[in-house]
Amino acid sequence: SISLSVSALVAFLFISGLMPTSSKPAAAAYVSFDINPSLEVGVDEDMNVIEIDTFNEEAKHIIEKYNLSADDSLLFEIFADQLIKAYEAEGYMKADQSMLITTISKKSSHKETETALDQAVNTIVKKAVVQYPVAITVSETNEDTRKKAKQLGVSSGRYTAFQKAKKNGKPYTEKKIKEVKFQELKVNASSEKDIKVVPHPRQIKSSKHEIKQEIKQQPKMNVDHKIQQKLDHKQHLNKTKENKIV
Repeated sequence: SISLSVSALVAFLFISGLMPTSSKPAAAAYVSFDINPSLEVGVDEDMNVIEIDTFNEEAKHIIEKYNLSADDSLLFEIFADQLIKAYEAEGYMKADQSMLITTISKKSSHKETETALDQAVNTIVKKAVVQYPVAITVSETNEDTRKKAKQLGVSSGRYTAFQKAKKNGKPYTEKKIKEVKFQELKVNASSEKDIKVVPHPRQIKSSKHEIKQEIKQQPKMNVDHKIQQKLDHKQHLNKTKENKIV
């Protein structure tokens, strides 16, 4: 009985050793980035990147070359900043390129998570559009769309662009969805209304301070040229009078 007890104890310790002592939390939301490299990250409720899924060789190359890993549990904004810098180094952040950022909130996610994700994406886009001439579109979709996209081996963003292109009459098939260059797919997915929107269709919320600063920096484009000439002439006459008095 003693030997059996010892054997049972050894077996228990061996099995316990094989079992993971801790596991990462499930992703609370997902964000896909498409600019031809196509990848998706999963974030937890604290906006840390805990998953990275690549969908083509370009994305795998970037993740490996620039040492981007979910093991570091980077804050989503920091990860996105590093990713966009990697895109720039590889020549993607140019004026002739379009980047699609797609957010997917899980049905079980808290409202606070959705708000935090939205704020993080807005911050990332506001920073990127100032630094780079690339056009950025932000969209959102649901878990059902993500599931269909995963079945086809593509990101949620590429899948939604594919659906829009089909609605616009483009003869794409699901078999070809991975072969089409993202820039071609994005152009064909855009309507005339979308193309006029620069740099992205989502209205980014600015604080009152930022709005005032933007207004101050904008040149006065609506001042009539003749009125401006009269004002300049009047100022000249006033200066002439002041000189005569002196």
